Amino acid sequence: MCRMLAFIAREPQALAPYIQSLVMQSREGNRPPGCERFHEDGYGVTVWQGDHWLTWHEQCAVWEGAITALDGIKSTIAILHSRLATDEGTINITKLHPFLATAKDGNTLALCHNGSIIGHEQLFDAADMNWANELSKDQQPIDTEVYFRMVTNAYNAHHDMTRAIKDATETIYDTVGKDSARSLNALFSDGHSLLALKGSVLPRYIDYHTLHTTSGDGIAVVSTQTCDVPFAKTEEWRRVNGVEILKV
Repeated sequence: MCRMLAFIAREPQALAPYIQSLVMQSREGNRPPGCERFHEDGYGVTVWQGDHWLTWHEQCAVWEGAITALDGIKSTIAILHSRLATDEGTINITKLHPFLATAKDGNTLALCHNGSIIGHEQLFDAADMNWANELSKDQQPIDTEVYFRMVTNAYNAHHDMTRAIKDATETIYDTVGKDSARSLNALFSDGHSLLALKGSVLPRYIDYHTLHTTSGDGIAVVSTQTCDVPFAKTEEWRRVNGVEILKV
């Protein structure tokens, strides 16, 4: 249960306006049905710096964080995420998105997720995480970590990000069912491309688990909600469906 935002651009873009968009979504935007809390359980930002990711996590609401420290940062790819934990017992800095993993081809993959997978423990075997069965509940990986491991494993097998996402999501749906995989919406990058996945969503969450995209001259943005960005107003967005590669 999260808010997320990302961009890819030909030329480095200032990060600050996008952080402000994340603040707006996290504090004033849509919340899950029946939830009175804001997206206040920590936030994370990862930005591509030409040959590596620069990553920032703070265990506080984004509007309470030291976000002015990021004012001078520019990047051609950025992924931003603000968390509303499904299980409040997992609120700690190690569970903040975006998550990173180094693939066998040397690329470092980044992922953030907006959704929940009920019974994600059933996926430990498929994710090659059998060791997690031996851990206590509070020490086990959260659903997004398992999801990302499955994407990373599929990427290592095929070196194709789109196929990796499709293989992982199909396995998740086949194992736990679409009623339990309440949303697999996610943003992915290997430092060269930016992909967005809008998966199946339960009817109750149809207005919450959304993804929208907009583009301008040399830049494309994807976001859980429409919002003002430097080159587009809220009405200049369209919905994402399925797996989409954002192009510039």
